[in-house]
Amino acid sequence: MIGLADFFGAAYKVGDRDGRLVELLLFAGAVYFILCFGASLLVRQLQKKYST
Repeated sequence: MIGLADFFGAAYKVGDRDGRLVELLLFAGAVYFILCFGASLLVRQLQKKYST
């Protein structure tokens, strides 16, 4: 599992190198949100399935 600091650190380095820091950080934030939200939905479904 990738850590938040590693994920944004890599995005920061690439964005700083290419001169598109804000765009890359926004993209990285959106991707991280989608991954976390999807994992949250999956866990919620698994909890419902195995709670009864």
